[in-house]
Amino acid sequence: MASASEYASVMKQLKKTDDHAFNQALDDQMSTQRNLHIAALEEALAQHTAVRQAAERTLEQHQLEERRRRLHEEELERSRLAEIQKRLIAEQEMHRQNEMLRQREQYEAQRRIEIQQQEEIKRESARREAQIQKEKEAAAEQKARQDAAALAAQDKAAQAAKEIPKAAPPVQAAPAATSQQSSNSLITSTSQQRQNIHTNFRQLHLRLKAMRKQVLDECKQSPIKGLKNQVSDWRRSIGKCCGQLSPTNKEGNRRAMKEVENILDAAGQVQPQPMVDASQFIINNLGNTISGQASGITVYLLNIIAKKIVAQFGYEAAINPASADPIGIMAVATFANVKYQINGTPLIDILWAKYHRACPALFGINAPESTGDGRRKLGWAQEDDERTGKLVWVSGEAHYSRMRGLAAGFAALTLRDFSKSTKKSPVPNRLYWEAVARIVNMKALPREQTASQYAVLKGLTDVTFIPRAIDFWGKIVMAVLHAAFVELPKSATTQNRSNVNFNGCLKQLEAMPEILQRDLSISLEA
Repeated sequence: MASASEYASVMKQLKKTDDHAFNQALDDQMSTQRNLHIAALEEALAQHTAVRQAAERTLEQHQLEERRRRLHEEELERSRLAEIQKRLIAEQEMHRQNEMLRQREQYEAQRRIEIQQQEEIKRESARREAQIQKEKEAAAEQKARQDAAALAAQDKAAQAAKEIPKAAPPVQAAPAATSQQSSNSLITSTSQQRQNIHTNFRQLHLRLKAMRKQVLDECKQSPIKGLKNQVSDWRRSIGKCCGQLSPTNKEGNRRAMKEVENILDAAGQVQPQPMVDASQFIINNLGNTISGQASGITVYLLNIIAKKIVAQFGYEAAINPASADPIGIMAVATFANVKYQINGTPLIDILWAKYHRACPALFGINAPESTGDGRRKLGWAQEDDERTGKLVWVSGEAHYSRMRGLAAGFAALTLRDFSKSTKKSPVPNRLYWEAVARIVNMKALPREQTASQYAVLKGLTDVTFIPRAIDFWGKIVMAVLHAAFVELPKSATTQNRSNVNFNGCLKQLEAMPEILQRDLSISLEA
């Protein structure tokens, strides 16, 4: 039998073997568990990677689709914009063609008017020459009769001297009236004299049209690059400055006038430039001219200024006569500036040529309003008929409103006080008096009165200008106002009063005494 020590040794060995087997089993179990855990992690990682990759593919697909959608929308937007641009270009082209057609029709209409005016002037010139010839023949015949009468008187006197030894001394004749270059001679001028002066200015207006074309054509051919465009820019700037003039903004008016002066100065300094003969544009009452060369661009721009001024008077002063004042200030200041004169003579006749065309009634020109020829002589405007495309006369209301505005502008020009200025006024104050007196004196010719004359008189005698007239001529103005607002309307014929247009203009004059009393505390009662 084994001893106890051997038994203990064997038991110890068995125990050791069991621990090792247990530990080995435990290690194997842990290893297996770890492997399973690692496998599970790897599987989870693989699944996560698969999910992430799927998400990335989904995102890429979404981004691709989004980009495709955006590109499609951009393409649609480009197509839409291109279509809009195409339509806009087509509309602009259509508008351009319509505008060209309108301008061509307007030019042709204007050309027809000019041809009619030229023919009218030619007819008038021929008629005037025939009248002058007739007057010469009548004067020669009268002189022959006077000479014959004088010879007969001499023979009779000689015969009487033989019969009567002593004759009484002859009676001294009264001294002849001196020739006056004053308003009286101009007011009492004959209709033929007024027509002759009017014709001179209408011919000047035609020369201005020819000058305008000549200057622009020469600017196109100028060696100075872009001169034609520069002149066009100056023309537009002058139009802008005229449009900015306001009776309530004196500082703005000064800036506008200074800009116009700068433009005219710059125009005069252009070298080389077209030159024009100033004798074409300076006329006195006898039709004589003054020679001298002038800057063509400066004269062209002065013509533009005159045109803008008259047009602005026609629509602005008709609504608000006070608005004529700043326009008149700029006009008179411009033509009074010696820098734009020829040998000290202002080119103001350019402005009067525009006025003779627009408002002949101011200068004693009269004609029946019921005929086309009469309306042309009175400056009655025409416009395009939208339905027929032909020229038609503007309404009576529009015509008389324009006449009032032009007359108010004339008053603003002619009632300027230069007594404190070192410059000489290019617009004598007597022109205002003459214009008023010519119309007031129509009370002696009631059958020849027209509504245009009444409208012009209303514009000349607006309450804006009455105080200035009184400052110039004193209390005698009151008598003229009484004649204008009381005596002249009373002289109107029943036939004229039955005319709606005439009666409307007449009523405006008849209302003036009450307006003067209300606004200026002036009474016209005897």
